[in-house]
Amino acid sequence: MKVYTYEEIRDKVLKDLDMQDESFVDQDEMVGYCNDAIDEAEEEILKLSEDYFLTYSALNLIAAKSEYSLPADMYANKIREIVFSDGSLIYEVKKFRRPKQFTELTNIEVFGNTDYYKYLLLNQSATKGYKIKFYPNIRETGSEFIKIWYIRNAQRVPLIADGSLTETEETKVDIPEFHGFIVDYMKERVLFKEGGPRYEAALLKLEKRRTSMVSTLTERVDDDDNEIPQDVSHYEEHS
Repeated sequence: MKVYTYEEIRDKVLKDLDMQDESFVDQDEMVGYCNDAIDEAEEEILKLSEDYFLTYSALNLIAAKSEYSLPADMYANKIREIVFSDGSLIYEVKKFRRPKQFTELTNIEVFGNTDYYKYLLLNQSATKGYKIKFYPNIRETGSEFIKIWYIRNAQRVPLIADGSLTETEETKVDIPEFHGFIVDYMKERVLFKEGGPRYEAALLKLEKRRTSMVSTLTERVDDDDNEIPQDVSHYEEHS
């Protein structure tokens, strides 16, 4: 499936609107319309099919270090699972749960009475941002031991003011099935600013495209399996 660049999407918008020579919408404003469209598409996708943006990242561990930054593209701290593997031992690294999570982690800090890692998410300050902290302190060094499976953000297009025109134009808009929604959203925004008679038709087309996108996502079934897995982690942790 073709993944379109921002340049291809922008050029289609302008060509369809016969506005290749118009300049009343500046370049960064057009990028903003594209990113707004990506925001809306991402929101619809994550409501109905979170695993559309499923990915993973290996943590680069350093022995005795317990705090690590989360992947920069993680969406709203949506961690699916953290897996430890050293070739002979494989297990899920579980998150501390209430109640008494702080008593439990303090016990581990003081007595080190576990061979299995657990973690907590911290948001200590605006400058530090979110961190993942492991208990007990990490014993290994390397990137092959802990893998985080998580939901990522859709790729945004950088403003030209923050980078270069080439970087912006070559950015992939990585929602290939729904690039038509991105195109129609941008057209609607341009025509709204223009204020001409074409706006109402563009708005109607956009809403039809949105309905089609939601319908497609609703019918999407991963791995031909439409059963919703039951979350039994609460019972496992208290058994």
